[in-house]
Amino acid sequence: MIREIKPYFSTARTEERAKVTVVKMPKPPELDESLINWGSMEQGATRSQDAKGALVSWPRPKLVDEVVLLLKELPGPLQWWDGQSWRDVPIVNLEARGSKPSWLKARFLPVAVRRLRLANLPASIPLQIHLSRSGREYFDRVYRSGQDMLMRRILQSQDEPDLAGVASLLLPLDMHTSVIGRPGDSVECLVHWNGTLVEIENGDRGAWNTGAKESDPGKNEWVDRWVAFAVGGELVGTDINRTSRSYLDGFLPALVTLYEKDGIKFKEEVFTTAPNDSPYAQVLTLQISNPGKATRKAVFSLLMGRRKSAVAGHRRGPNGDGPSPMSFDPLITGYQVDSGGRTVRNQGGEIVLYAENPFQWGGSPRENILSYEFQMEAGQSREFHFIIPSVNSPVKDLAAVKKVNVKVSRDEFRRYWQGMLEGKARLDLPEQPLNDLYKNLLAQAMIVLRDGQRLKYGAYWYEDYFGLEEGWPIVALAQYGHRDQAQSAIEIMLSPELMDKSNYHHQYRNGLGAMYASQVYRLSRDRQWLATIRPRLIELAEWTTRARHQTADSSVEFRGLLPKHAYGGDISTPAY
Repeated sequence: MIREIKPYFSTARTEERAKVTVVKMPKPPELDESLINWGSMEQGATRSQDAKGALVSWPRPKLVDEVVLLLKELPGPLQWWDGQSWRDVPIVNLEARGSKPSWLKARFLPVAVRRLRLANLPASIPLQIHLSRSGREYFDRVYRSGQDMLMRRILQSQDEPDLAGVASLLLPLDMHTSVIGRPGDSVECLVHWNGTLVEIENGDRGAWNTGAKESDPGKNEWVDRWVAFAVGGELVGTDINRTSRSYLDGFLPALVTLYEKDGIKFKEEVFTTAPNDSPYAQVLTLQISNPGKATRKAVFSLLMGRRKSAVAGHRRGPNGDGPSPMSFDPLITGYQVDSGGRTVRNQGGEIVLYAENPFQWGGSPRENILSYEFQMEAGQSREFHFIIPSVNSPVKDLAAVKKVNVKVSRDEFRRYWQGMLEGKARLDLPEQPLNDLYKNLLAQAMIVLRDGQRLKYGAYWYEDYFGLEEGWPIVALAQYGHRDQAQSAIEIMLSPELMDKSNYHHQYRNGLGAMYASQVYRLSRDRQWLATIRPRLIELAEWTTRARHQTADSSVEFRGLLPKHAYGGDISTPAY
């Protein structure tokens, strides 16, 4: 386990390296009857009952392989929820110990689950569920075996292999950041795993302005503007075991983040208004509920700040200037609050955030805090709505922001994206996560692929064009019926500017551009469009022919190949 990383950087590009301290993860002790805390559920788990037995649920998947309960024998089958149905967990070992009270340990192969059910177990019987030391040793054997033990486990199962069964063998690899926005926008909104929102100010143009002063906000072009929630004085996500997130309706480009603290539940939802909705903004909702039986005090804050962007570090100048990618130095925000305590503006008068409910303003010059504190009755829920105008379309008119109706905008957002993602082609697969997956990936392709008339292979510090990765989402759009978007992107890819043979990436751009164009044509069968790009395809083919003649007199091994050239941005050694 990596415990500490200390980076050391130098603009002189010396051989200084990051210092990494590695410590060995201690093995947990075997379960001891005297140490069992029967009165609590660990790792954010909650226990409930249904008509068939006891349920244990976690906010995020947990690897478990052992159930311990104060009984002499299992009262019924142990089952796990795959998202659509209950499945039996095969018990591989049972061990009973003690007499007063007697307790039973049931062990099974590790499984990653969010919900378990032990049939016929009364609510009065304590139980404990965890990953034992044997479970950790199992994964050590899997790692060191040199064989695919997990695949063997899948094939040995009596059930037909499916997504849920395969996914249950390991914990999921969660993406740290998701992207929301509108198709073709210049700046996407990044949503981190804990609900933090990040946008780049002033678009994605220009280089880092090293001459700007921190006391003069707005002069740095590469600056991140961020918004985050804190609950009871700690950032959402501090307790990772009580944090989870998902896409709205399973596939829409909108994020839902769930968090729980001190018996209060928090649900953050954020989406970008649809292209036919106004203003162009992130709509942020925080729903707070008290599921308990007693009145509780709810305290939350919305934090706002500006910082040096990692994009600036990615785009270092020829002399190594610009901050490091690991340097997110906080900057003075310059934000000011209008009278009434609902509107936050920057020094240029643009609205940075509008809150439906008045807030208490505080914090520091580098981190502004909007605070709320109130009592919540048992079973009560409240919603707080915030409008954050996009940096793509700054707003100064308060009336334009105040007119936003969150429900109407959410409905319009759903209609727009459902039409985009389901209106051209649709797959009906037996497992819902796969139905959601391809639609969400299409949405990401539409949002990330283009900046207006520019193609790019990613968001944030990947705002570049290479001519390789960009073709994958273009073909995907054509496969799912979005012919116009795919054809338009191909035309940009074939443009003289991007096919310039003085460019470092010209060799593979020349061949891949023609290949992607042919794939899009075969999917659309649009001969009229093919005729419009035909001259460009001929130019690319003729260049390939001329270039191969340069190696006509080479040795037999390389004769007729393209000239020796560097490949890509990461491999600079020329090769055939």
